[in-house]
Amino acid sequence: DIYDTAINYQNLLNWSSPPTTSKILKLTSASLILSLIALQIVSFRYIMLIGGVAIFMQNNALFGGLALSILSSVIAKVQGGDEVAARVVVEGAGGVVKEKDVVECVLFENQRWWAGLGWIHHLLASERPAWTSEDPKTLCPPKDAFPLPAGGQHVWVDEDWLLDKSWSDVDEDGWLYTDYNWRHAKPEPFHTAFTRRRRWVRRYGLVRDGVSGFDGGKPIKGE
Repeated sequence: DIYDTAINYQNLLNWSSPPTTSKILKLTSASLILSLIALQIVSFRYIMLIGGVAIFMQNNALFGGLALSILSSVIAKVQGGDEVAARVVVEGAGGVVKEKDVVECVLFENQRWWAGLGWIHHLLASERPAWTSEDPKTLCPPKDAFPLPAGGQHVWVDEDWLLDKSWSDVDEDGWLYTDYNWRHAKPEPFHTAFTRRRRWVRRYGLVRDGVSGFDGGKPIKGE
C-alpha cells in the first residue's frame, strides 16, 4: 500500500537530516503549486480519473513493484547531494574512525513470488515490508537509500552493502526460501515457497579528530 511504501522513508521527513527534509518539502510545495495551476486547466473529473487509475496501478503487484523501485531511485538522488557534502567535510577536517565507534547495519531484503511476475519486492499489506531490520516488523528504507544516522559526523566504513551468507543455510545468492507465511525455511526453492529473504550488512563509524583513516589503516570513504 501507499502507506507501507511511504513509512519506509519516514526518517527522511522528521528533520533528522535537515537538508534532505528541506529538499523534499520544497519539491512538495512545488508540486502543490503545479497542482493548483493544473486545476485551472484540466477538468476536475479528469484529475479524479487519473487519481483512480493511479490507485489501481499502485495496488497491482507489477506497478507496485515498479513504483517502489522508482521511489527508491528518487530518494537516493535526493540524498546524493548531502552525501557529497558530507564527504567534503570529512576530507577537509580530517578524522579517524576507531573500532569501538564502528556499528554494523543489518537489512533484510524480502520478496514474494507472484504468478507471471516471479520474485519481486511487492508484498502483501498485512505482512512484513520489502526492507526491514532484523525485526521483520521494523520498516527500513531500501539499502540504496539507507541514510547515515543523524548527529555527529558519521561515514560508511564499508564502501557498499555486503551480502551475508553466513546467517543461515542459504543459496548462492543469499536467499532463504519460506512458505506463504514465511515458515519452513529451506536454502532452495520448493513447490510451496512463495516468500524469501536475504541479509545485507554494512558498517558505519563516528569520525574522531585526528588523521584520516580507519584504525590507522583503511581510508575513510564517505558515501
